Amino acid sequence: MLDSENDACQGVQCASMKLPTLLIWLSPFLGALGISLGAQATVPMLPVPMSLQTLAVLLLGYLAPPRMALLGGLLYLAAVLTGLPVLAEGKSSGGLAFFSEPSAGYVLAFVPAALLTAWMNTRGFAWGLAAGFVAHALILAVGLAVLSLHIGLADAWKYGVWPFLPGAVVKSLGAWGLAMGIGRIWQAAG
Repeated sequence: MLDSENDACQGVQCASMKLPTLLIWLSPFLGALGISLGAQATVPMLPVPMSLQTLAVLLLGYLAPPRMALLGGLLYLAAVLTGLPVLAEGKSSGGLAFFSEPSAGYVLAFVPAALLTAWMNTRGFAWGLAAGFVAHALILAVGLAVLSLHIGLADAWKYGVWPFLPGAVVKSLGAWGLAMGIGRIWQAAG
């Protein structure tokens, strides 16, 4: 059953409940496309570039019902694993080779982060606001764990978490604000 108006959704913080049914069904594909496009907007950094992917992951979570957000994250991961050039800076790394990438942990965490954001967003205003920060913490934690296998824990924190914290705050607030605005537009139109 598709998540619908019957969910415990309150007000405009649950933008997915304001979207037309067709957009809800398309949301996994649009979300995977958004994450792929967000990967192309990067700030070159080593060992992991900064991109707008997490902004797209959060928007997917804020705008789609939980199951559709999960599916969108899985579709993006499938695109990565098939070798499509959807990683940051247009890179590709298909099949099992992807799991040897220093950035694999961040990308793997996109799936539960999209689901977590969507689920938290259905729980009310405060939960929705916190969702972006919690999802970013999850992405950074899984990214740190995998990156530390490549460069050690101290360097993984120094290069793979610390420089991303300000962007995580900005993207968390930005995604939440964009979703609120989209929800209000759909609410006014409906």
